[in-house]
Amino acid sequence: MVYSQGIIDFMVYRGPESEKKPIPGVGQVHLPDLLSHHDVPLRLHFVSIHDAAEAMKQPSVQTLIVFAAEQYLDAEKCETGIRRIKHVMRAKPRRLIPGPVYTCCTFEPQLEDERERGSGETIFIGGGMVRQGTICEYDVSYHAAYCDDEKLLEIDLEKRLYMIGGTQYPFPEF
Repeated sequence: MVYSQGIIDFMVYRGPESEKKPIPGVGQVHLPDLLSHHDVPLRLHFVSIHDAAEAMKQPSVQTLIVFAAEQYLDAEKCETGIRRIKHVMRAKPRRLIPGPVYTCCTFEPQLEDERERGSGETIFIGGGMVRQGTICEYDVSYHAAYCDDEKLLEIDLEKRLYMIGGTQYPFPEF
């Protein structure tokens, strides 16, 4: 049996895969929920308002690709490995939400999973701290997810396509 041990690193790119360019400064990605009757956009959390503003300069529809390295454990073979996870989205910038202004201070408490609500989010992990200050939201009309080049999910709002693992399902009506 193979078990996921979580994402160990990721990077966000703009452009078709053959011409992709990295988007620097993304500290966290919240993938969109395209089939929800609530409006749940793609959210990129940046550590710098400068990087966020640069990312939002292209106001037209664009291709965004999130590559992630997922570590897994094969319990039967007693082996660990890394799988390539890829999310491809057709997205249009919606808005930039400035977050808090702060200094990088090591005197704050180091608590597990302490969260600060608002447009910025603070996550304390072990002995370190990662602050996510500025959020860029994108409207997404297409999302495909792959694991080691096997397509796991495809949702296309314009074509009303909803596929999981190669099987097409009825498009949800709200």
